[in-house]
Amino acid sequence: MLLTSQSGESVETVRCLPLLEGLQVFSITLNAESTIGRKTQSLVASGGEEKAFAGTRSVTLTIAIMASVCVALGMKSRKELEQALESGPESLQPLQKALGLLTQANHVVATGRSLFSPLAQLFALGSEELSRQAMVCLETGQLRHGPTEILSCDTALVVFRQDGPLGQLAGSFVELQRKAGFSCVVFDASSFKALENSITIRFPEGDDIFTVLGMMSAFQTLMITYACTKNPYTGLPRYGSKVTTTE
Repeated sequence: MLLTSQSGESVETVRCLPLLEGLQVFSITLNAESTIGRKTQSLVASGGEEKAFAGTRSVTLTIAIMASVCVALGMKSRKELEQALESGPESLQPLQKALGLLTQANHVVATGRSLFSPLAQLFALGSEELSRQAMVCLETGQLRHGPTEILSCDTALVVFRQDGPLGQLAGSFVELQRKAGFSCVVFDASSFKALENSITIRFPEGDDIFTVLGMMSAFQTLMITYACTKNPYTGLPRYGSKVTTTE
């Protein structure tokens, strides 16, 4: 069993521990002195415990640990991990254009498939925490089965696209865009042609956690700058706390 909790104190994760007695439990956390850090066999990021709002550094560290596990298991080389950490978009200009597009939209929807679906969720969650604006996030298969009705000329769609067959499926958004009139931003790690009439932010091709890691700084930059245009108190929570200890 593998648990992940950046703070090591998230209530739902801590509550799991009594249910897992007798099992071999591993964890990934940022705080060695936390409940999860003390009571499991834990991999701890050396960057220190989580600080909010939003947890951009802590998320990146967590994914970096997961990628390091892949290296230890022989799935990738250390050099490939270092390249992923240092990689970024081919150009910053599309990010600037994407910021203008998102700022002007009345509604923003984020989507992705497979490993890129949680990446879309991270983007939407962080944007909501920081901007205080609601943002819809759906796995692309779910979005295609009905909720596409929410797309219109007032909407900006943010697509996280990987290489391979799943990345190729993103081409269906072109025809949908013609019909619905929404604006589109694509974080594109595919080898395919860019989607027509979309702002494309290009990354090295791939479809694994190393590709995800290479996108982190770019999408977080867009997330934070977007939030700053919407909320003069970006980063200062009104009601929430990053470490949720109550349900």
